[in-house]
Amino acid sequence: SHQECLAPLFALHPFDFLVKPFSEEDVIHILVKIQKKMKLHKNTLTFIVDRKEIMVPVEDIEWIQSIAHKLEIKLCTELNPIYTYGKLNDLWSKLESMDDGFLRIHASFVVNRSFVTKYTQKAVYIGEMEIPVSAKYRSEITTRIFETM
Repeated sequence: SHQECLAPLFALHPFDFLVKPFSEEDVIHILVKIQKKMKLHKNTLTFIVDRKEIMVPVEDIEWIQSIAHKLEIKLCTELNPIYTYGKLNDLWSKLESMDDGFLRIHASFVVNRSFVTKYTQKAVYIGEMEIPVSAKYRSEITTRIFETM
């Protein structure tokens, strides 16, 4: 039946379908929709979580912690963090290029400045969570925190 053929397609989350016969206008229409969607998500990162690819808006990331080769990413939209494999340095390079207000506060921690509720010389707080600031990053963090005040 047609349902048996279509069900696996929806598991892949296709953007759209082209049904034969299709015209050049049909293709252009779908490409324009894709282009608009990509512009809406220009500040997103893609992660593999539980063998599925997910797109995360950068502004939803509260903090990222590196534990061995695993990244723990806390999103404001999720109760529990998500986990993916990767290097914090690689992710940090992407975040820096986006200039989205992230702070590297420790060799294993990056925080989103938008979610910082309190700052001391030795720690950054996101809500009740205390995240240590290493001596290596302390002066840069102090400068960047007070830039926004």
